[in-house]
Amino acid sequence: MLTKTEVVIGMTFLVLALLAISVLAVLASTCLVYPIAIDYFGIDQLTGLSRGELIKNYSVLMAYLTRPWVNDLVMPYFRASREGLIHFAEVRRLLLFSQLVAISCLAFTGFWLKRLQGLGQLHHLKRWLLNTCAILLAFCGLIACDFSRAFILFHRLFFQNNYWIFDPRFDPVILALPQGFFAWCAGLAVFYLLGQLILLYIFSIYKEGQAL
Repeated sequence: MLTKTEVVIGMTFLVLALLAISVLAVLASTCLVYPIAIDYFGIDQLTGLSRGELIKNYSVLMAYLTRPWVNDLVMPYFRASREGLIHFAEVRRLLLFSQLVAISCLAFTGFWLKRLQGLGQLHHLKRWLLNTCAILLAFCGLIACDFSRAFILFHRLFFQNNYWIFDPRFDPVILALPQGFFAWCAGLAVFYLLGQLILLYIFSIYKEGQAL
């Protein structure tokens, strides 16, 4: 029988792993989503750049943010201020850290789920997953009511300066990254997170049935 402490620790690592995987899945998906966003938000008209130039610039930016071996950010079609480059470096650290979290937490979570199965306690996992889904949906409802405020709160929580407030005169790249695009990314993250929770729920039912 798992203790309450073991349950809390296990679920914490599980949630962290799912969150980190969702972030990585969103990053992998944006190469498909961003071209759609260009047309939907009229980013080419806002920036004066062609669709191809915007996609190329976005690819350069994402390579810097997500690949540890890309150390410098030189966007082909946008200049950047010192503060802007600092902010992108902070975002890069956050995203690279999420990759480490995904790997380490997945390893621990796999061990924890195996132990849970061995003890015949996977039925508890179903209840915990349902509770997590309920909390997630309530949280998403609050964000959907006022995404702009949630966007600001997120930046204030994770960044200790105001360098994320870009001035288009000095960091015109912000025109290529409208807030609506980030709302799409947030929606994708929720979709991936809920998908993982549902798959885990199905997995727990399947494994529980095998044990009977």
